Amino acid sequence: MRELKSITYPPQPSPLPEGEGMFRGSLKTFLLASLSIFLTACDPMLSLEGSFWPAWIICILSGLAASMLLMWQLVHYRLAPHLGPPLLIAPSLWALCTFIIWLVFYAA
Repeated sequence: MRELKSITYPPQPSPLPEGEGMFRGSLKTFLLASLSIFLTACDPMLSLEGSFWPAWIICILSGLAASMLLMWQLVHYRLAPHLGPPLLIAPSLWALCTFIIWLVFYAA
């Protein structure tokens, strides 16, 4: 058997300047994260059976129901095979229904 020779490479210089590394921009990231925490209370809330729900959850669930109904209609009328791959069409239809419901009820 042959012996493998070890090859040593010269050390590569770091692409980042000295003093900049993992924590570069961490203050900006911290400020954006803290602002997003304070802005989460700005969404509309709905009272359903005494429990308050964010409006976007209601829009997502109603968008899911509407997209399932529309997809069922497309399959029933045999139009679904002409649209494209179902793994792309179904989530796109869900997003479309969700955004339309949000715009209709909460655009003001």
